[in-house]
Amino acid sequence: AAPEVTSKTTGAVAPTANIEIVLDETVVKGSTGNIVIMKKGTGGNPDTVFETISVTDAKVTIGGVDNKTVTINPAGDLVAGESYYVEVQSGALKDSAGNDFAGLSGSSAWTFNAADLSTSVAWSGSSVDATDGYINTSELSNATLSGTVSNPAGATSVAISSIVFKATDGSGDITISSSLPTISGNNWTLTNNSSWTSQLVNGKSYTVEVNLSGTLSGNAVVGSGTASSVAIDT
Repeated sequence: AAPEVTSKTTGAVAPTANIEIVLDETVVKGSTGNIVIMKKGTGGNPDTVFETISVTDAKVTIGGVDNKTVTINPAGDLVAGESYYVEVQSGALKDSAGNDFAGLSGSSAWTFNAADLSTSVAWSGSSVDATDGYINTSELSNATLSGTVSNPAGATSVAISSIVFKATDGSGDITISSSLPTISGNNWTLTNNSSWTSQLVNGKSYTVEVNLSGTLSGNAVVGSGTASSVAIDT
């Protein structure tokens, strides 16, 4: 009998992860045939080809118990937050007797999505109001940054890896990479401290980028969030 699927990568995966399909018997590569990773379109846009991989390519390997597991290592990382499906051409895989795997086709046979991390970022603190686009002297002395992390895939060890104040005139970034806030209950706050407030230059406008890192099934997941530009008016 021809090989049949027993399990495959589904749900949320790290953008850097490999994807796998497990068959019910030992399989080998066919002499021809492609495995096509498709990215689902959004907002009315059509689905697009993310990568076409020949089954004979080294990016496709067979191993595991009794050589039943086919692992696909795309050349590029998946795009966080996007949904994908995989099509496998008939005959790309065979069992040891030469029976062709029937393949997988269509947008629902093998689906998964690339995990995404994000956070809101807002100026906060006592008597701080950045909605007018300015932070004045008294506000800067009380200013904090805060946000809430979105982690729909359930990544673990989620942490802030850096906070970057980006001058909108391109004159240079101010990066905080130590003494970073911890995330508790998906919430975080950067407390007021002259170590970062003193670096903000009067008359310049800054956006704030908060970068995140985490792990999903042993693979790295990253993300970020950005606050709108504010001008330092001290």
